[in-house]
Amino acid sequence: MSNFFKSVVEDAEKVEEELLGPDYKYYQHIKTPEELGMSDSGSISALGKDINGIINYVELLVTGRGDANKNNGGRPLGDRFFLKTGGQCKDQATGKLVDRYMYIDNVPDGAIPFVSSGIGYKFTTFEGLIPGILSDIDKINPMDMFKAFSQDSEPACREITLETINKEGNVGSETRFLPLDEINVIEANNKKQKIVVKPTYKDSDAFKPELTKQERKQQKEEEARRKKEEALKKKEEARKKKEEEAAAAKKRKEEEVQRKKEEKAAKLAAKLAAKKKREGFTNEYDDYTFVEESQTIFTLDNIYLTSVGLLYLYIIYRLITKPKAL
Repeated sequence: MSNFFKSVVEDAEKVEEELLGPDYKYYQHIKTPEELGMSDSGSISALGKDINGIINYVELLVTGRGDANKNNGGRPLGDRFFLKTGGQCKDQATGKLVDRYMYIDNVPDGAIPFVSSGIGYKFTTFEGLIPGILSDIDKINPMDMFKAFSQDSEPACREITLETINKEGNVGSETRFLPLDEINVIEANNKKQKIVVKPTYKDSDAFKPELTKQERKQQKEEEARRKKEEALKKKEEARKKKEEEAAAAKKRKEEEVQRKKEEKAAKLAAKLAAKKKREGFTNEYDDYTFVEESQTIFTLDNIYLTSVGLLYLYIIYRLITKPKAL
């Protein structure tokens, strides 16, 4: 008990919110007459704006939407939250005692008393405060109170994730333990109105829960890490691209060199064939060596004739220079 009073002294607003739920101020989510362009001026244009503003307020009270609604996308007014009961329940999965919660949904669901129950349909166009009040009155059932008294002090329960809307209108989700009887009612209603796990409205991304200081720090670190990874990835891709371009250029250069060699070899082969044809060679097995025109052409016949000529010259030389007999 001393801890309770200590908590009240330290943060009375937090304790009140835990016991009674968040203080959702409806007027903060409704535009003022000035914001709707209404004024006390006596002009015709001002009168038109005043009438239009009244129509917007009536539309908000009946349908929950309209220009008078500050919520993005015209989401109906009201909050959703888990309320800690102070009691405990037994987890169906583990059998352990856990903190027991109850789920409070103050967002009108479009159910019109007597009419919706008769035709089995909820009107999505009647989600204003007036239909919501009528629907809440219709839901007051004394049998539920007797049923609650007849339950065990620690009823069976399980975890469930439901949508939450805080007092600022931010949409999120929480996971808490609820008694099985309450979950059955919620899941039965969920067949007609989706509130489990993901938000009901398409514009809910605009109402994300406020981040804590630690979460904001983690978000910044994650963003910095992601940008660093992207920079490294781009740098690696640029390096690979540069290497691929260099390899392609090298390959093109090698192919050009090879092409020039092949062209030169083809020209030399053509010259060789022309020389063979001029000198009467009949096949490719003739002993013939082709070199550039600036060099000498050698054949076996030429070598043979040259050798014989040199031998004759040597014999003549010896005969001429032979010493005379004494």
